[in-house]
Amino acid sequence: MKIILAITLLTFSLAQCAYQSNGNQTAATNNSAGGQTITWEEQDVSFTVPKGWRKEKTEIEDNFKLQGPDDTSLSIDVLTLKAETSPERELAEHEGMLRRQADKFDEVRYLELDGVKGLLSRANTRAAVDGAADQGDVIINWVAYRRYKGKQQFISLLLGSPRNSFSKRRDELYGILASIKLKQN
Repeated sequence: MKIILAITLLTFSLAQCAYQSNGNQTAATNNSAGGQTITWEEQDVSFTVPKGWRKEKTEIEDNFKLQGPDDTSLSIDVLTLKAETSPERELAEHEGMLRRQADKFDEVRYLELDGVKGLLSRANTRAAVDGAADQGDVIINWVAYRRYKGKQQFISLLLGSPRNSFSKRRDELYGILASIKLKQN
């Protein structure tokens, strides 16, 4: 549980960082909706983003980042676990932790993506800057476990948007989340 909490806090922090572009981990192709399918080849994870999203460089080996319009962002962390754990128990403990902090989360629910059950949360950071009420970020976080190449992995996917542009980008962000494909074996 402490590991998941630490990873969640770390990934929330990482979602705020911006890096230079670097295309060595992606393959992009246009799709019929005018967007592009992005594949993180090292982890067999793919998803579709609208035009205007670009790969961001990251110094962290198991992290993948994209930057979108209006300061929207996507960050994925995939961590291979050294010891097996019960995904159901870990997700239930994580859900309990999030629900105990209900004032920080607008949404907490289970969500299955591409056959992988995970926990979705949406945090609305209301950190005002210079007293501006519309400042802060909305962070959508989906955490899950999968078996890949014979090992158990923890996945944390973060989608972020400044609060003042979230209503304009909401459908786009949830569309990216719904498009995720996670290879399992």
